[in-house]
Amino acid sequence: MEPQPNVPFHSVRKPDIPLDIVHGIVHEMCNDPSTLKQWSTISHSFLTPCRKHLFSTIHLNSRRANPSPCARLYEILHHNPQLLHNIRTPHVTNDQDWTLKETSFPKLLEIIADQGTLSEFSFNMMSWCGSTHWPTSFPGTCRSAVYKLLRTPNLETVRLYNFCLLFPMEAIGACSSLRHLEYFGDKACYQSVSAASPEDRSYALPSYTPDPRRPAIESLTFNNDAS
Repeated sequence: MEPQPNVPFHSVRKPDIPLDIVHGIVHEMCNDPSTLKQWSTISHSFLTPCRKHLFSTIHLNSRRANPSPCARLYEILHHNPQLLHNIRTPHVTNDQDWTLKETSFPKLLEIIADQGTLSEFSFNMMSWCGSTHWPTSFPGTCRSAVYKLLRTPNLETVRLYNFCLLFPMEAIGACSSLRHLEYFGDKACYQSVSAASPEDRSYALPSYTPDPRRPAIESLTFNNDAS
């Protein structure tokens, strides 16, 4: 009998766990981020399924951190663009008016919008210093990024909270797949359209062409007083 050649230990590959089992296990823990983070390091088989859940829903707020959560996330996604495909639902809360000052915020919305994978978007203006009027008090780069995000092809649900009544609802017309819309106005905003500044009233929306094949809206919630 001929001697068997020595096989290096690192070249011996353990059998992979069937993907359907891996996805089932990960799905059971989809609401436990800490466990998903640990499991993502177990093996390559667990990495992609865990990432899908970890990055599917993101929450952006100020948290008084330096650098900000938004800036950190932008850097992560900028250097790991493959993660962008996992993002389905961004939730933005403008506590302390951070979105007006954070330069990475519109950049983050832009790169997320470019993927066209969003299914839901929520934005709570929640102005720290009273009402934040749209559009003149909101940076132009942020306005453009929000409009671009609203034009992503798979966006089905939009939730807008604490925006003043001057938010151009016509922009929602750019949502070609919109099925669910929630709009709650700013309860701290007493500015009427008639009392708006000329700059606010004369603001022109970016042009877009409505899609005649767009689906019908299934649910609509509209209130001018956010709770």
